[in-house]
Amino acid sequence: MLVVALVCFRQLRTSPIREERGLFLYVIVFALGILQTVTFLQKHSVSATALALVLASLVIGLGLGALRGRLVHLWRSDGQLFRRGNGWTIGLWVIGLGIHLSIELLGAGLDKSAEGFASSTILLYIALALGAQRFVMLSRAKTITVHPDEAPTQY
Repeated sequence: MLVVALVCFRQLRTSPIREERGLFLYVIVFALGILQTVTFLQKHSVSATALALVLASLVIGLGLGALRGRLVHLWRSDGQLFRRGNGWTIGLWVIGLGIHLSIELLGAGLDKSAEGFASSTILLYIALALGAQRFVMLSRAKTITVHPDEAPTQY
């Protein structure tokens, strides 16, 4: 939960975006998420239903991340790209994580051996959601011209 609070806090701050970084960090977190998921699956038998629920949640996370990428305010000042999230950004995080973690309860109710499966994929979820958000923001950034007067002052 501390990681989620940190992500949400950072989403609301005005901060520069390093466009040259690309998606490298998200690939690393994704790889760690894959490792964590594979480790879980090696120790537990998971039903097709539980697997389908978690996969659906990951796809939802991708979609919500892309939507957040569209809703984040972007602008350039002195050639530097900046971003700041808003209430919608946080709301979409809460909805997405709520869905993902609800699958933990639903999956465990359907298949006792799947208990802990959705939790073991949380790094995967965060990497996909943040990666999709960043991808959309960087795509949008290509069309943003310098308009420092349009920087947000409040939400």
